[in-house]
Amino acid sequence: MKKILLFLTVSIFILSTSTKANIIEWGQFNGWEIGIMENENYSCYAMSPSYEDGSLLKLGYDNTDNPSAPFYLYLGNLNWDSLKNGDTYPITINFSPFKSIYDGDSSVSQVGSFAYLYFEIADPDFVLDFAEKDAIEFFYRESSIANLSLDGSYVAIQEMLNCIEAVEQSGISNVAAERKLKRKSSRDPFSD
Repeated sequence: MKKILLFLTVSIFILSTSTKANIIEWGQFNGWEIGIMENENYSCYAMSPSYEDGSLLKLGYDNTDNPSAPFYLYLGNLNWDSLKNGDTYPITINFSPFKSIYDGDSSVSQVGSFAYLYFEIADPDFVLDFAEKDAIEFFYRESSIANLSLDGSYVAIQEMLNCIEAVEQSGISNVAAERKLKRKSSRDPFSD
């Protein structure tokens, strides 16, 4: 139980390095949390439900001036105590079925005592694979370190893209962004 509480606390820290007030909730879709990080220039993200093995995924859009890698991916796991902030690891990511392989370096970032792998994503096909494939597997030194289901990711990524579009249309970085983003949902005929 203590580990679950720690994991939930760490999840909140991953979402925002300051306070929960800096997150504008977009919604929950198939168990995935979609939100906007106000303190990161109104960047949208999709975060997975927590996995049984202690893993957590977060795919997000970098709304700052980083045109070489507009997306990022976090992979964290409560059992990875040996990760050190600033270290880099060569990681292979494979989506299944029908292998889609991505190789690259991940850097370790840390929030409090929780460290996670951070990947810059420059290839838009990665985001498409994330949405359309059934699972994502991570390899380090040719050994699998995480094999995670992507159930519900298609709807989650569609909503993250809707979030990105709404932020762009709202003119971002203004105090009224939260109100402007609360637009009528095309999925809810009863929303006003």
